[in-house]
Amino acid sequence: MSLPIRDLGDHEILSQYGNRYKPLGGPAFRRRPRWGREQAVSVIIGDVTPKQAATTIGLNHRRGDGVRRTVVGRLEAAGFYVRHAPSPMNPDHALVGRHGDWTEDVSRAFDACFDEPEWEDPT
Repeated sequence: MSLPIRDLGDHEILSQYGNRYKPLGGPAFRRRPRWGREQAVSVIIGDVTPKQAATTIGLNHRRGDGVRRTVVGRLEAAGFYVRHAPSPMNPDHALVGRHGDWTEDVSRAFDACFDEPEWEDPT
């Protein structure tokens, strides 16, 4: 079943899930697509809490969960494209990508588009 895809407005908030206690190390937030597996980075359309973000992507809320937020227009101004890519599990799923190579400079530009993260540890 195909879900409806909609255009996203410049001022729409996007939230990205991360965890500061990643079990295998690495950055708290994905900074680039997984090489050989993805062409874009997943985000959630809307202003969600860390717990909501974890649940939305199918994880149990855990210690160190966080979200960082941006808006569509900020990413597009930095040279990224943002498209709605709904799934049955997450109708508010979107993808952020770019045309061309995703270099370390591109990862830094991607990071710069986001506000400071909100961290929430479960009680």
